[in-house]
Amino acid sequence: MPYRIARSMKSAVLLALVWSVTLFAGCHALDGGGDDDPDPTSSPTTTGTPTTTTTTSPSPTPTEPPEEEPALSAAAIVNHTTEANAGEELNITWELRTTTGEAITVDRTEIVWSNATFTPAQAANGTIEGRQDSVDAPGTFNVTFTVDEAGTVYVRAHAVDGDTEVWSDIIEIEVKGGGATGGTTHIVSIGMKVVSVGGQTFKTGEGQTSFFEPQNITITLGDSVVWRNEDQKGDVEHSAVDCPDPAQQQDACTDPPDWRTAQIDVGEESAPITFTTAGTYWYFCDVHPGSTTMGKPTASQNQIKVVAPS
Repeated sequence: MPYRIARSMKSAVLLALVWSVTLFAGCHALDGGGDDDPDPTSSPTTTGTPTTTTTTSPSPTPTEPPEEEPALSAAAIVNHTTEANAGEELNITWELRTTTGEAITVDRTEIVWSNATFTPAQAANGTIEGRQDSVDAPGTFNVTFTVDEAGTVYVRAHAVDGDTEVWSDIIEIEVKGGGATGGTTHIVSIGMKVVSVGGQTFKTGEGQTSFFEPQNITITLGDSVVWRNEDQKGDVEHSAVDCPDPAQQQDACTDPPDWRTAQIDVGEESAPITFTTAGTYWYFCDVHPGSTTMGKPTASQNQIKVVAPS
């Protein structure tokens, strides 16, 4: 009997234990599974494409570029003689330009020419014409000059301002004809002659006429004239002096002469006068300004006509 009671009691304990475990599991399921379960009052989590938020930085304020200072930028020949005879004027016009077009003062500008083509580095061998200092640019400049020898003349415009130096493109001018070098020298005799009329001796200047022989000559551009004193009266000096406008003169020319010889002793010659510009030149002897032929040039006597070579 004690064995049956013990066995029945053991069965009851096991049954109670199984019931307790079952009851605990059911309560745990009802309250959401414990502390790790979400709060039943919280909102459900929504699953989907995440939203991207873009933050835009403000654009930087543009800065003004520094203002450009005007500076010398170029030299250019804009007009020029294309062809001329030796001794005739060549005319060159050139411009200076700046980077901004605003006006500045440039240290200097000029024309450089040579009988051979040249680069700016070779310009020291050239001839400078029309130099001007402290000039305004932009600006236009002009110069005229003569070249006495035939051949091609090469010309550039040049300007300097501080460390800035500019050169124009090179231009060419054809110069035709002879020129001062190698031209012909012409002799004109000057003085008073001893003449004999009916056995009586007269000296020109004593009621007779003194002379330039030949009285008028025509020469070629670049030729020279020498006056020789061949006076037969005695130890008398003579000269030859340019007379710019004989039509306005009485006994002698009063305008400033372009050229004149020194006084020439008997038997001597003057230094040569070379003519490099075409035209007509009148002259007289200023030692004898009252002489009919030596002191009063007219449109038809004491004349040198200079013509270009054919």
